[in-house]
Amino acid sequence: MEWDQECQEAFEKVKHYLETPLVLILGTDSNEWKLWFDGASNMLGNRIGAILASLEEQYFPFSARLGFDYTNNMAEYEASTMGITMAIEH
Repeated sequence: MEWDQECQEAFEKVKHYLETPLVLILGTDSNEWKLWFDGASNMLGNRIGAILASLEEQYFPFSARLGFDYTNNMAEYEASTMGITMAIEH
């Protein structure tokens, strides 16, 4: 395949898209709940925890002990999943 005008135009479109950064805006909505989470994997076992905070500053702590081996990263993923699940349920 030869590089022709059609290829150049497609390249320019992709180049323009990649040069235009996506902007993430931090929400300023006062109706937002907060969620903190953490997980740990060590000699004492594997545990995860999350705290959900409401608009009225009510705190809902959740924790769980995992009955199988995990790395620290996997425990934190599980903790974030648990926190999101609790947020949806409340």
